[in-house]
Amino acid sequence: MSIRIAKFWEPLIAAVVGAALLMAVTFALDPEVSKATVPKLMASLIVGAIIGWMFDLLRETRRQWYKVFREAQTLANHLKYQDAALAMLAECPQHGFVLSELISESLREKFRNIPYVDDVRYLAYLNHALVHSCRFEGIQRAPVRRLLEGSALAYMQKLQQRPMRMKRRLFIIDSQDLPQMQEDLADEETMRAYWALSKDVESYWISRTEFEDRFPTLGIPRDSAVYDEQLLISYDPEHQVLKFDVLKDGVAESRALSKLGEQLSEQGSGPFTELTPIAREGALPAHVIASS
Repeated sequence: MSIRIAKFWEPLIAAVVGAALLMAVTFALDPEVSKATVPKLMASLIVGAIIGWMFDLLRETRRQWYKVFREAQTLANHLKYQDAALAMLAECPQHGFVLSELISESLREKFRNIPYVDDVRYLAYLNHALVHSCRFEGIQRAPVRRLLEGSALAYMQKLQQRPMRMKRRLFIIDSQDLPQMQEDLADEETMRAYWALSKDVESYWISRTEFEDRFPTLGIPRDSAVYDEQLLISYDPEHQVLKFDVLKDGVAESRALSKLGEQLSEQGSGPFTELTPIAREGALPAHVIASS
C-alpha cells in the first residue's frame, strides 16, 4: 500500500516542483510578471507542471530500463552457468554424481566456487569422487603427518581400499612447514604409518621455494585432487573456498602434475624427490589403528 501511495505522489510532487521552479525563473527574468494577467500566470504554472512531470517520467523510465537490463544480465549469467554445468556433466559422465552435488552447491554462489567450506566437507567431496575413479593424482600442501589425522586419515583409508590403475601424490611444502616435513621423512613411525595407507601411491615432494625457482610462471597449486585426469577438486583452507572443474588445460594443479609426469617419463633426477618407501610392511602405529 505504501509503495502504491508513493508512486502516486512522486509525479504530482515533480509537477508542483517544476511549476514552482518555472515561476521562480520567470520572476527572476521578468520582474514585471506580477503585472501579467491571470491566464498568463496559469499558463506558466501548467507549462512548469508539464516539464516537472516529464522529468519524473523520464527518470522513472530510465530506472525501469536499468532494472530490465540488470534482470536480463542476471538471466544471461544463469543461462551461461547452466550451459557450462551441462557441458561439465556431458564431458565427465563418470563423475556425474559428485559433479551434480558440486554444481548444485555452487549455483547458490558463484559457479565453480563454493565458499565457507571447511576441510571436513572438502574431504567428503573427495570421498564421493573416489567411488567412481580409476585414476587419482593429488597435491598435498601440508606435511605427511597431516594425512594421518582426523578426516584426512579416513580419506587415506578409503583411497587405500579403492583399486585404481594409478595413484600419485605430490607434496608441495611451504617454507614454514619444511621443518615438520623433514621431521616426518626422518621419523620411521610416521613414514611406516604413511606407507601402510599408501602402498600403491607413488609419492613425491618438493619445497615451494624450489618449485617457484624451477617453474616461475606455473603458479602454486592449491591442495587438490584430480580424478581420471578430468575432475578437479581443489581447496583454499585460508579462505575456506572449494573450487571444482572439468580439466582442459591451463590450470595450475594440472600443470604441476604434468611437470611431474614429464620428469618420470624422461627418467629425470629432479626437481621432484620421490619419497623413500621405507618400512612399507609392518603393523600400523597405535594412533592410526585407534582411528581406523
